[in-house]
Amino acid sequence: MGETLSLTERLESLKAGVIAGGMAAFAEGLFQVGQGQWLANVGLLGSAAPHFDGLFAGYLAIAGLSGFLFGVTCRYAIREDHNPHLSSGVVLAFGLVRGLAQVNLEDVTPQMGPLILFAVFESIGVFAIAYLGLSTALRWGWVKFCR
Repeated sequence: MGETLSLTERLESLKAGVIAGGMAAFAEGLFQVGQGQWLANVGLLGSAAPHFDGLFAGYLAIAGLSGFLFGVTCRYAIREDHNPHLSSGVVLAFGLVRGLAQVNLEDVTPQMGPLILFAVFESIGVFAIAYLGLSTALRWGWVKFCR
């Protein structure tokens, strides 16, 4: 078994998760509103106004929870060595898993290629924004690096 984490380490992980989760939910909200605006402009939706309903709240909740887990994991992965490959790898891993999980392979047609790419890039974008928030918090000392 591994060593027991101190209360301080756990609180720092909690702070990292809350910051990254909040940033991920915020980014998801921006993507959802932007996507709704775009669909309205091309005539696929009747109204350009975003619908802040249960589905929208569900998207935010899923992004927030995913972002929380990302923040805790990322804090342990990046440490203080500032390895850009490691941090971008964590963002890419979470983004690809979340983006590709949305694809139902039984329903995929060649015309759906752009939609699949959009889903993957949206997810990578959500975690990239969460990473920017977390790295800023680490740099400013709001969250401490793990030992």
